[in-house]
Amino acid sequence: MNKTNGFKTDEFYELFDQACMILNERLHIDYLSCLIRVGKDILYQINDQKLEDEDITKLTNIYHKINQETFMNEEIRQAMELLVVKAFKHIGYSLDLMTPDYVCYLFAYFIQKLMKIEEDNTINTFTMLDVGLGTSNLSNAISNYLPCDINRIGVEKDQRLVELSQIFSDLQGNDIKIYYQDYLKEITDLCSIVIGDLDDETVDDKYLPYEVICHYNNNIKEDGYFLYMIPNNFFNNEHLPSFKQNFKGTLLGLVVLPQELFQKNHIGKSILIGTSQYISSFDMMVVQMPIVQKQNEFHETLKKIEKWIESLEENIK
Repeated sequence: MNKTNGFKTDEFYELFDQACMILNERLHIDYLSCLIRVGKDILYQINDQKLEDEDITKLTNIYHKINQETFMNEEIRQAMELLVVKAFKHIGYSLDLMTPDYVCYLFAYFIQKLMKIEEDNTINTFTMLDVGLGTSNLSNAISNYLPCDINRIGVEKDQRLVELSQIFSDLQGNDIKIYYQDYLKEITDLCSIVIGDLDDETVDDKYLPYEVICHYNNNIKEDGYFLYMIPNNFFNNEHLPSFKQNFKGTLLGLVVLPQELFQKNHIGKSILIGTSQYISSFDMMVVQMPIVQKQNEFHETLKKIEKWIESLEENIK
């Protein structure tokens, strides 16, 4: 499907939601299960198990309308965002599992600059790993934004999110390989970019963000980078001395995200940028990102980050 943004998000949402509600009312299954099943219906064929002929006719008509239209990738992604929010509310999943669009586009922008991808450079290809794939919203947004092919890999431990991510990606025509496993289990893929949205979580007396960053350092190519969303108390955790001792790469920059993106009383998050290379002498950049509505401040901050990224080449050799 075309990667250009379009204007038919509402239409895709309405059609998809109509199909979900038919399944919800007939089969009495939760909305997330309906979402997954409708996606499979569209991609493969209608699963008519336990459905009445009337339901099959209604679904066939809806899917025909969807298949007749040409939806852009971003129209599908943004519609799926809204559908997933409805599904998560229905089953009590945290909405934090969905990375906000503001953050998705920042990730894509930073990756474009770090990888030196020109807007017309469609032949550039690289491998990107998303740890804690979730719904694959972040990964798909990056793929839709960048004018090149990305070999996408994801790691996710929740089976329903694995199913949802696969369907979410397939509907947009974005290929992905997903490892259904614990985040700290080994994989052998080498990547130019490793990304992830890491929660403030401690498992078996180990702080998960520290463990993930150290664990996947081995999967980053020599000229690669990592970009993680981290909680703003990242540098205040009691396990920080152990992390500093075990981490073999270099923390290059910290982009503090606007507090307006998060719910009241949320500690907030930042984007941590780094490399697997060890640089003996390097001053980490720290910048506060304003909201988009503050246009002058926002663009000035982006210029500052661009200059910093340009200067990285001199330090990373």
